[in-house]
Amino acid sequence: MARIHFYGKPDCINNRKQKELLTAAGHELIDHDLLQEEFTTESLRVFFEDRPVADWFNPTAPAITSGNVHPEQLDEHEALALMLDDHLLVRRPLIRIDTLSFCGFDTDRLKQLIDFKPVAGNKNLFDQLIDADLVTCPRIGESNCTTAEGMNNG
Repeated sequence: MARIHFYGKPDCINNRKQKELLTAAGHELIDHDLLQEEFTTESLRVFFEDRPVADWFNPTAPAITSGNVHPEQLDEHEALALMLDDHLLVRRPLIRIDTLSFCGFDTDRLKQLIDFKPVAGNKNLFDQLIDADLVTCPRIGESNCTTAEGMNNG
C-alpha cells in the first residue's frame, strides 16, 4: 500500500473517480484541494518534471479556452506565475508518492510505481474504473459546464 498525496479539484468528476480507483487498489490517499493549496514556485514546479511548459496546463481551463492564456508561448517562470494566481490552469491531478511528484493521471505510470490491482471487496469497482476514461471531462459540452473540470492528463 502506498501513501499518495492527491491534489485535485473537489467537484471534478474524474478526480473523484481517480481517487476511488486508487482507494479500491488499497492505497492511502491524502486528499488536497488543488484550488485552496498555497503553493510556492518551488513546491508547484516539482510536479512538472521535465515536461514541456505547455504540458503543465489544463487545456480546458477557462483562461485557456477563452484565449486569454497561450501555454505554448510561455516560459517556465511566466507559466508558474500564472498558475500560482489561477490554480485552474494546472493540469490535474498533481500526485506525490514518496519523493516522486508528477501531474496528470497516467495509469501506465502508476502501475510502474505502485501495486495496481483491487483489494478484497473492491474488484467490481476497480474493474469499472480501470477501464473507464478518467481523463476526458464528461461535462464538456454541457450547457452548465464552464470546462473548468478539464482534462486531467494529456
